[in-house]
Amino acid sequence: MKASHTVVIAAEITLHVANDLSVLARLFAALAEQQQGILAWCFLSKHERTTVLLVTESAEQAAQLLQAIGFDGETKPVMALKQQHQSESASQFRTDLLAAGINILDAYACNSPHNGGWLVLSTTDDARAAELLETMDLLQEQPSGSPA
Repeated sequence: MKASHTVVIAAEITLHVANDLSVLARLFAALAEQQQGILAWCFLSKHERTTVLLVTESAEQAAQLLQAIGFDGETKPVMALKQQHQSESASQFRTDLLAAGINILDAYACNSPHNGGWLVLSTTDDARAAELLETMDLLQEQPSGSPA
């Protein structure tokens, strides 16, 4: 029997910050204060700039905290899928989502020491995608011969 996934409709806050230790230290201190509201995060670094992706269920609160210390970000809706195994990827769900008319626009995996691994998906319809993935889990959990 496969364990069901935790599927969360969340928000992704994207920050573009200077790749400077004092700037990053200020950001990390703010994130440490807010860590209970942040499901996961991902950092992408290129020479002078770092892109920070924060996945949160409390986007307004996180954005206010970041703005108060001088960071402005872009917020968009995403779906966060708690990974049961680190090897899970968006490609495992792509066919079922496409069959339902839902496209995956962006996907990445990230890990949080206090929340574990998450697969973050941006789709053309996050609410329907979340319902579909939850339904897929329920069907897979049914014992053989049981009605779904």
